[in-house]
Amino acid sequence: MALEVVRPLDLYARYLATYCSVDFFSNFLVAHKIQSTSANFSSWKSPQEWAQLLLHPISYLLDQHPSLALTIGDHLGDNPVYLRLESIDLQQLIRVIPIKTSEEIGRVIEQEHNTPFNLSDNTSPLWRLLISPIEDDNSSFYLSFVFQHSTSDGRSAMAMTEQFFEQLILEPKWTDKTPNLSPCATTKIPITSRKSIPAPIEGRVNCTPSKLKLLTTLAQSLPFVNSVMKIFETKYWAGDFDCSAGAPFKVELTLMQLTGQETSKVIQATKKRSTTVQSV
Repeated sequence: MALEVVRPLDLYARYLATYCSVDFFSNFLVAHKIQSTSANFSSWKSPQEWAQLLLHPISYLLDQHPSLALTIGDHLGDNPVYLRLESIDLQQLIRVIPIKTSEEIGRVIEQEHNTPFNLSDNTSPLWRLLISPIEDDNSSFYLSFVFQHSTSDGRSAMAMTEQFFEQLILEPKWTDKTPNLSPCATTKIPITSRKSIPAPIEGRVNCTPSKLKLLTTLAQSLPFVNSVMKIFETKYWAGDFDCSAGAPFKVELTLMQLTGQETSKVIQATKKRSTTVQSV
């Protein structure tokens, strides 16, 4: 059965999908460390077990956020489109990689971040989960959401994961030391929501530059004008990369654990320097 066509990809999503196709900066990842006062996570080994435990929170997200049920059709063609999946097998979207200590999580999520999605696979959505139980701490594990950048960014990913944890704390299995899991239980989630996704940004905002904007941009691109402007502009980094950087592009991650007070200081420093926490 052919999947439902939701709408064409907007220009920005096509740009990000193209990056993925050439193995250059494709994913967004947000990781959380979760700790329980009762459960022993070392006994949960398989993706099927974790899928049963996460089934309700993920089902809630799929109902609230229709973009999580999408895949991309004809991603290499002239007119790529978003397709709505009929169902999602949560077990197939989970990878379990145990770590001995928390210090190892940086290496694990760096590798996961740099593993691209297969956009030619129309049986899976544009996100997946990585679960890393900690062998030296049976009451804790790391849960990482990995999104293809055309379906989520930092702000939307944080909002969705916040809703996920609101539902997770309501799941009774998390309070059981030995949760009752059935080897025959299904981990498939039917997609019943037919909520629409936002229209393409170029359909909501006039993206056509004015003649004045074109002339200004042209003038700024001239070598002399560009050099003069750089002398006077405030020095900061806003996530730009040297265009001469070769592909594939890899991201290095460093694990920094900040207290609440240290986090507040970082936020104040970014405000003072007119930059962002992401840039820092």
